[in-house]
Formats: sequence, C-alpha cells, structure tokens
Amino acid sequence: MSTASLDQKQRLSNFALNTVWFGAAFAIVATVIQGAVSGVFPGMTLNLALIALLASAPVHFERKVILEILAERR
Repeated sequence: MSTASLDQKQRLSNFALNTVWFGAAFAIVATVIQGAVSGVFPGMTLNLALIALLASAPVHFERKVILEILAERR
C-alpha cells in the first residue's frame, strides 16, 4: 500500500475510533447518571456501549499496525 493510502486509512480509523469511544463513553455516563437518579440501571444501554467498545478493538489494532508501518517509512 502507498503511504498516501495508509495516511488516509489512519485518518479514517482515528475518526471511527473517536466516534465509537465518545459515543460509548457518553452512553456509559448517561446510564450511570440515570441509574443514580432513578435507582434502575438500563442494562441494555450499558451492554450495547460495552459491546461497541469491544467491537472497536480490531480497528484499534489495525490502526497500531498502520502507525508502525508509517513510522518505518518516515
């Protein structure tokens, strides 16, 4: 793959990870606040946020590989 292609892939993976991590963090905080206020934790929201974090793991590892390749080329 060319360096330009790897740069673009790295930018897209950064955007994807930041979006997923921000959304999951927001959902977890909202779940904890709702649980503290109402006394009932919405388990589905918390479970989906945790699943999103787990699903983002392959993208995170791919990004690490891309960054290593780019570091070698530069």
